[in-house]
Amino acid sequence: EYDVALKYYKLATKDPMGQWGMGTLHYNGWGVDQDYAQALAYFTLASQQGHTEAELQLGLMHLSGIGVKKDYGIALKHFNAASKSGHVLAFYNLGMMHAM
Repeated sequence: EYDVALKYYKLATKDPMGQWGMGTLHYNGWGVDQDYAQALAYFTLASQQGHTEAELQLGLMHLSGIGVKKDYGIALKHFNAASKSGHVLAFYNLGMMHAM
């Protein structure tokens, strides 16, 4: 029920978890129109407050060029930040980037 998720995430947009949730809904087009610019904005807000999943998502967006210009340096920065919290997918993506 994406409409219910949207309702609660909107109420929590001052919190990094709510920002990440809104970013996820916009990134995937779940309950809202798919909007990578909005997703980027929400993920950026959440990452500035130390949200690890948002850091990972920003890394993925910059690695693949989804919604942003492809930039391996920025992707690396976000994966490094997420890895400091022990995020396994951040480690995986760092490994893949160094293997390229």
